[in-house]
Amino acid sequence: ERNRFFRKRPRRFGHGITVAFGEPLAPEAIDFETVRGAMLAASAEALARRFAARSWSGRKVRPPRHGAEHFNSADPATRRRWWANGHQIGMVNALQRAQVFHMLRDDPLSVDLAGLATAFPVLFGARVRLHDDFDGGADGVWVGGDLLRHAIGYSQITAGGLVFYDFSSKSQVSVERAGLWHCPCLALDGVVVSMTMPDPPQAAPGLAMQRGHKRNSWGRLLPGWRVDSAETGGRLSVCGAAAPPGGIMLPARCRLDEEGFLISC
Repeated sequence: ERNRFFRKRPRRFGHGITVAFGEPLAPEAIDFETVRGAMLAASAEALARRFAARSWSGRKVRPPRHGAEHFNSADPATRRRWWANGHQIGMVNALQRAQVFHMLRDDPLSVDLAGLATAFPVLFGARVRLHDDFDGGADGVWVGGDLLRHAIGYSQITAGGLVFYDFSSKSQVSVERAGLWHCPCLALDGVVVSMTMPDPPQAAPGLAMQRGHKRNSWGRLLPGWRVDSAETGGRLSVCGAAAPPGGIMLPARCRLDEEGFLISC
């Protein structure tokens, strides 16, 4: 029983909780990668079962929620993927539930990442505040791509507590600005794969600190992704409820390290 990991048959309990119980692992075959692979597979399967109900593919967003028209016009399978990805984002300590985050109105990311900009706020009570320009004078959490990164680079920053979740094509290049915490992230095929975040506070005295960021990293892989290399010639891909049927190919020369960070090699 100690070697029984979460994979075989997810069961639903009260309050929307899904728990999956998996196949036994042979003790002689157990190592770090085997155990982690089984746990990631279990996480992905549990998320898939959670969003398997027909109600998710039919669920739409009520206007005037940001992105409602774009979200509702998508086909049912795509909407289901976006709902699942919004749930994944809410499972990590990056964008906060029931809090405000900021985006530029003209940033394509505010539409392209519908799971982040539309589904996550609906599921977790967050709010998106759109701006015509970047405001470096007030603390806040900003999410964006190349457009926001460019605006930050040419803006005066007088605030002391800005966080920038960077989904740009140059996210691996650090943004060194006083008062700004730069968080490289990775999104592919319209869904968020991994997110860097500020280090969370220490849970209790004497406990090891949990890291939210790491050098040359796109952050922690979101819960609900299964990592696969068997069918891609050694190059990693992720599969799960938020991915299309064939999965999503990750960038070349990247790896998942022992702490769950997606590292650019």
